[in-house]
Amino acid sequence: MIKLVFFDFDNTISENHFDKLERIQKSYDGLSPQAARYLSQLHFPEKVYAECKPVDTMRNAMQCFRDGGAKIALLSWCTNPIIMELKKKFCEEHYSGLFDFYAFSQSKTDKLEWIQAY
Repeated sequence: MIKLVFFDFDNTISENHFDKLERIQKSYDGLSPQAARYLSQLHFPEKVYAECKPVDTMRNAMQCFRDGGAKIALLSWCTNPIIMELKKKFCEEHYSGLFDFYAFSQSKTDKLEWIQAY
């Protein structure tokens, strides 16, 4: 029996459409793409996931695992507390009651350590 299933956020359970965010980021002339992304997330946090859509096949998969007795966890790479809360909010709005907990790694490679810990 599967006891725990981790799901990633960006382009896994959310179909990301960052068109508006990219236009905002372009207004930060002279900054690196990472710095522009960070500043736009700070100044316009409500727009970061406004255009993202839930992925129905992922919702169905989560429900199948849950019906089989597994716990469901979000495991996402994120160091920005504002974005962490926005990801949680998205999950609560679109995947209500499916997630048992949320885990955020400090780097992309840290995700494996989270999985190994469980």
